[in-house]
Amino acid sequence: AYSSLGTGRLLGNEDIKAVADKYGVSVPQLCYRYPLQKGHIILPKSVHEEYILANAELDFEISEADMATLDAIIIE
Repeated sequence: AYSSLGTGRLLGNEDIKAVADKYGVSVPQLCYRYPLQKGHIILPKSVHEEYILANAELDFEISEADMATLDAIIIE
């Protein structure tokens, strides 16, 4: 998925943050996991080592209900 973070616009979304908090992950981690779970390939990018490492920590699964919530947000 290109621009999984919506060119930054998703980072400040409070609804997405609430879902991320539920899983104990950052908004970028949730935004990277979401397309992976839909079967897409993602290309996360960063020049900061801490973000590169965090981008690889996607070993959680988003529930079907939360995927539906995210679907509604992303499609808006």
